Amino acid sequence: MNHGRLFLFASIALLSIGIATAQEPYWWSNPHQDDDHDMYERGSSVNAQTEQAALFEAVGAAKNMLVQRIGIVPALTESGIDSSAEYAIVDFNVFANSTEKTSKGWSAWVLVKYPQERKKELLDRWKASIASMQDLRSREPNVPVQFGLSLLTGDNRRQYREGDSITLTLRAEKDCYLVLVDHQSDGSTVLLFPNRFHPESFVKAGSLVQIPPPTDATFKLLVQAPFGDDRIEAIASTKESALQAKFAKLVEVLPAGHDVAVSTRGIFVQGLTSAMESSKVESLQWSRAELVLSTYPAQ
Repeated sequence: MNHGRLFLFASIALLSIGIATAQEPYWWSNPHQDDDHDMYERGSSVNAQTEQAALFEAVGAAKNMLVQRIGIVPALTESGIDSSAEYAIVDFNVFANSTEKTSKGWSAWVLVKYPQERKKELLDRWKASIASMQDLRSREPNVPVQFGLSLLTGDNRRQYREGDSITLTLRAEKDCYLVLVDHQSDGSTVLLFPNRFHPESFVKAGSLVQIPPPTDATFKLLVQAPFGDDRIEAIASTKESALQAKFAKLVEVLPAGHDVAVSTRGIFVQGLTSAMESSKVESLQWSRAELVLSTYPAQ
């Protein structure tokens, strides 16, 4: 439960608005220090249009600082992981808050506390995700990008919560054979394309591939456990390689009621290695694209 949000909105009506000029509250210059149970952080906002907007911005600033203090933002960025405080910092409390109305708008100050155990859980999650991304990149051969291949989410987001629906779109510059896989945070690899609705890996140049397909409302990509940071990877070649052939066979034997196949990272790496070795004596071109999507439990 997001206790901080409940406290925040419940307390808006109780905040003082009678001071003519903005002045920091007495506790601002002497905030609580971290202890064995909680981290404490401040956030502020000035000249917001409304009191609620000022509080929202101040809480956001405090949450962003908490993410920075966890200490691995550069490593996350290098791995392609978005360390969004809005999604990552959810189990917190507004320990103190104050707002004031001035001639230019609303100012707000907040002091939030964040459980040390949640910090450890988030840090462990991110460290595991970084290690996973690095492992994948070190074990996979370098696939050359010899023609255009786009991979996007339908809503241009990179973070999702439990129950959210995700749509992926792909478009290749050339006729090609395509695989799209989801390297999940638990170590498994899910084959998103080809799938039950499009069992062939061949796609025409310029055609839009949408997953799930808009023609079938029963196929949905809904966020659920395991939560974490997934690497979505598209690999294409102008001739069918050992990788596409291997994964196409998985679709042929899909169990009843299953829309996509599930494999392992080892099988994926093995298939890609074989494909790249074979391509040395074949005339074909390659391309690849990737996204990192972060998923979190519902608040």
